[in-house]
Amino acid sequence: MFSSYQSTAAGQESLPKKRHSTFLEKVRVIVESNYDNPHFGVDELTRAIPISPSQLYRRIKNLTGLSPALYLRKLRLQKSVDLLKNTDLSISEIAYEVGFSDPAYFSRIFTTEHKMCPMVYRRCNNNPSL
Repeated sequence: MFSSYQSTAAGQESLPKKRHSTFLEKVRVIVESNYDNPHFGVDELTRAIPISPSQLYRRIKNLTGLSPALYLRKLRLQKSVDLLKNTDLSISEIAYEVGFSDPAYFSRIFTTEHKMCPMVYRRCNNNPSL
């Protein structure tokens, strides 16, 4: 009966892997539908799922190793990479498109994550069909 459950390092049972991926997929879909909203954050995510903030924190931290805020930022940065590679939008337009209200802050965070600024990243990963 319990064979579909995984055992965690602490010896506690966790949800089956399928439910883990379903939960993260649900989070991803909600975040994607709110990319352009710079005010969409953890509080809005907890209301959209619905789940308590502490439970959201535990589940996302357990599944990704990141806090919910950092996971949201990671998803936004992943989308920005796609836009840099596949569109000719300006860096500022991309920042706004993925939910950053300050393009300079977006550039700093992007540079920290990818070890190069968005413009250099675009040049290094240029899609010749654009």
